[in-house]
Amino acid sequence: MADLDKENQEVVEETKDLAPENAETKPVETEDDDEDMDFKTAFKEAWKELHTFVHPKWSWKMFFFSFAWMGILFIGVDQLTKWLVATGFNFDPTSAIQVFDWGWMEFRVVLTFNQGAAFGIGNGKLWARILYIIISWNASILIARYWYQGLHKGNKLNNFLWMLAFAGALGNAIDRTFYWNKTVGFSGVIDFFSFTFWGWDFAIFNFADICLTVAVIIAIVVIAYREIKEWKEERAKKGETE
Repeated sequence: MADLDKENQEVVEETKDLAPENAETKPVETEDDDEDMDFKTAFKEAWKELHTFVHPKWSWKMFFFSFAWMGILFIGVDQLTKWLVATGFNFDPTSAIQVFDWGWMEFRVVLTFNQGAAFGIGNGKLWARILYIIISWNASILIARYWYQGLHKGNKLNNFLWMLAFAGALGNAIDRTFYWNKTVGFSGVIDFFSFTFWGWDFAIFNFADICLTVAVIIAIVVIAYREIKEWKEERAKKGETE
């Protein structure tokens, strides 16, 4: 009997020795793995929150048709062209460089610094410049707000016009706010496009002015078209009822 118990004990011990080899090995989770998973989860949650903050229905397609990229691009083009004219090519503010002359229309590059508003209104007066700085930034903020509020409507033309106007307003707001003689060596909004039509000199302007002007013109045309269309539809309905 004792010999049988001894044999059983030896079999049990051999089984214990073999058990770790036959058992399935499970990966041991370390603190580094936990930290890595926590980081990935936090990053995904942060990215999701960013999407929600930008817009609940954010997507790359929505970003493209929001024309936000165009607004950023045009602001960059505006600032780049201004700096090239003001510092890159050593233009003399007292002279003009003729690009072409077609007789009835002449295009020149004339470097000017406007410290006032459009057409030089309030030029050289500090109080006027401060006032225009406030107006420019408020206009930029309001335009961006209206653009953001209308994103969910999916109106591509409105998005295009808002971003075009935003580029124009912010481009000149940057000039008025940050370009001073003590900081950059010149002061005011940089204008350089100069056109002459049949001997009449048009106001000198920049790329931001073009963006803002085109946006306003298109908006007026669209509003007028919609008003005329609604008026015709109402008139047609009245004619049918009569």
